[in-house]
Amino acid sequence: MVDITENGRHILRFKRGGIEFEIVSTAEQVATVWMSIEPSVVEAFASGEVEEEEETEQVEPTTTEGTDRTRTRRRRTTRRRAPGSGEGRGGRAEIASRLADADLTKFPKLPARPSAQMVGYATLHWAHSELDIDGLTATEIARFNTDRRRFSRTHQAFTQALGKRVSSGEVDVRGTPQVFRLMADGETALKTYIEEQAKK
Repeated sequence: MVDITENGRHILRFKRGGIEFEIVSTAEQVATVWMSIEPSVVEAFASGEVEEEEETEQVEPTTTEGTDRTRTRRRRTTRRRAPGSGEGRGGRAEIASRLADADLTKFPKLPARPSAQMVGYATLHWAHSELDIDGLTATEIARFNTDRRRFSRTHQAFTQALGKRVSSGEVDVRGTPQVFRLMADGETALKTYIEEQAKK
């Protein structure tokens, strides 16, 4: 969660189990830190088990008349899977598996040194048209391109490159973790880019 202090400083704070993270700084610095760690944090929350403590209170009589009573607190800890853990059809774990096994024959032909933006566009286009996957996270795009295409860029690079194109309408982003989708204008931009590169 993000709070704002009385002096205008921003606080980024989250907690999972016994680990708690907090940073207090300017809005720009907090945003920069969050952009770099968000995929890892969200993935940890989504794929891990979260401990939740629940307290139950039992009241027991201490005399035969039952007039004097004592309160005994019993604490039990339950373990619940975090929502969005990737289990079941359509989960992020299944998407990662499909990306790892997919045929790359119809992946768009890109130049030798394409930008992270166009690699992201090509990956989103291919995943949607060939695998019927409507949107990928920056982490999924980065891992797929590193493992399958030997194109190494960080997930932060894809987050920044694709995030800049949201305002133009070429990219849509939603959800937690952030899932990027290529819009019609983005499809046109990708097609134009590939055609122009082919002429060189």
